Amino acid sequence: MERYDRNHSEDDVKKQIPTLERWGFFSYTWGMSYIIIKMVKDATKEKELPVIILDSEDHVLEFNTKEEAEEMRLRFEVNSYTGHKFRVKKIGEPNDNH
Repeated sequence: MERYDRNHSEDDVKKQIPTLERWGFFSYTWGMSYIIIKMVKDATKEKELPVIILDSEDHVLEFNTKEEAEEMRLRFEVNSYTGHKFRVKKIGEPNDNH
């Protein structure tokens, strides 16, 4: 499977990700998407570093709606035995300095 390239047409993108979409893990809509970011403390615990959550094929895990992303974010936080925090970000929003 080729990696997603923003220079591809919508049809090209749809051809690249049929399996995950069919299984319901991921569906790409041409437009706004949401991602989940895990906030990980650095080794000195002085600063939090943002880490983008990936799917099982090392692609960015994206959601069509904020509600879907928030539901998954909550699942990640509930299941985090290390106490990591997660946040949802709309693709294309400016950086909010965490």
